[in-house]
Amino acid sequence: MMRQTGVALITVLVVVAIISGIASSAILEQQFAIRRTGNLLHGDQGNLYLFALETWGREVLIADAQESAASDHLDEDWSKVIPAVVVEGGSVKGSIDDQQGLFNLNSLVDKAGKVSEVAMQQFRCLLTEHAGSTISPDHIVDAARDWMDPDQDVEADGAEDLDYLSRDPGYRSAGQHFVTPSELLLIDGMSYEAWQNIRPYVTAYAVLKEDASY
Repeated sequence: MMRQTGVALITVLVVVAIISGIASSAILEQQFAIRRTGNLLHGDQGNLYLFALETWGREVLIADAQESAASDHLDEDWSKVIPAVVVEGGSVKGSIDDQQGLFNLNSLVDKAGKVSEVAMQQFRCLLTEHAGSTISPDHIVDAARDWMDPDQDVEADGAEDLDYLSRDPGYRSAGQHFVTPSELLLIDGMSYEAWQNIRPYVTAYAVLKEDASY
């Protein structure tokens, strides 16, 4: 009788342990689900705040174009920073930066693949003046040109897919215009120090006209 009681007690303890484990796992999974849902909601909320800022910027620029299309200067409304606005979970603030006053990397090669010698020389001068001694301006200019053009013909001092695929991890040249200026960090020969030095002077946006001034 005592042996049967002991076996029954052990069985009960095993069952309780199993149920406790299942319950703990279910509670943990529920906590993860709640956290995931919260992260998704916060992400959506952040996107809505971002959309609101973009809408504000668009309206400010439209108003500026209507009121003073002949000129732009830093005393206009578009250049003013929005003070931080307290929102649920944090605060939001924004500003508009004049990207047209920076060197557009995409001006090096137009959509037809035609190289702008003027832009190439401007970029070379910018690198020489601001990048520092850790890079070769001629190499970076040719490598940036190769990065954008659709072919695999290496310029005099440039780099194409074969140069990048040999890295770990390997990758290919873009074969298109820059999406963001930070792509320069992927260019053969570019150092992080040089990138930090020229970062305030470069941008990347679409070239709408082949004969656009640079």
